[in-house]
Amino acid sequence: LSYGVQFHAEITPDTLAGWMERERGQRMAAAVGRTPEDLVDEVRRRDAFTRAAGVSLVGRWIDGVVGRDDPTPRRQRPAAKATSAA
Repeated sequence: LSYGVQFHAEITPDTLAGWMERERGQRMAAAVGRTPEDLVDEVRRRDAFTRAAGVSLVGRWIDGVVGRDDPTPRRQRPAAKATSAA
């Protein structure tokens, strides 16, 4: 069983700044009508909010997957069935 997200939850302003230095990042910024500098500035302005929202999102997701009362991320595996040799 695995889960994934379709966004970069790990993004930081410094990470985005590095991406925007690359040609591909510059093309992506231009494709949405922005400059790389504008995008980095926006991510810096919103950083505290996005970090708090991300922690809340991940926490709620974990509660749903693991269970709010389960203090460990592991699920109990069913015991292996004994086989008898006849």
